[in-house]
Amino acid sequence: MIRYGSYFWDLRTQMLPDPEKQVSVESGHPLWWKPLVSQRILDPQHRQVIVPLFNPPAEEEVVGTTSVGPADGVKVVLAPRPGEQVEAWLLAPEPVARRLELETKRMTGRDAGDRVQVSVPRFWGWTNVVFDCRTR
Repeated sequence: MIRYGSYFWDLRTQMLPDPEKQVSVESGHPLWWKPLVSQRILDPQHRQVIVPLFNPPAEEEVVGTTSVGPADGVKVVLAPRPGEQVEAWLLAPEPVARRLELETKRMTGRDAGDRVQVSVPRFWGWTNVVFDCRTR
């Protein structure tokens, strides 16, 4: 993941306070993500929202080693700011480091608000979704 380290270690990257106000994750079993969501401000019209997703071990401890199986069918939803156009990328370290563009689905309607959803490819341990948001 050193290849994509700038997303995480850039001084412009800061933890996103109250991530549940902008991001939600739908999964068949619990994933760790809430305290890890960050935002990278590149300029006043361009930001990235970075959502690391961890498939926790069967044990309650972080150091547990028993796999619960792959995370499959995961969806991540972002509520963009008004006027933002959103693209999304997967940054994944498994099975090899890769960057894939994810198809974004605009969710509209009274109950959906104005949100963008992506489907995350199956993963075993850790993967990341990056929402690239630009105001035009």
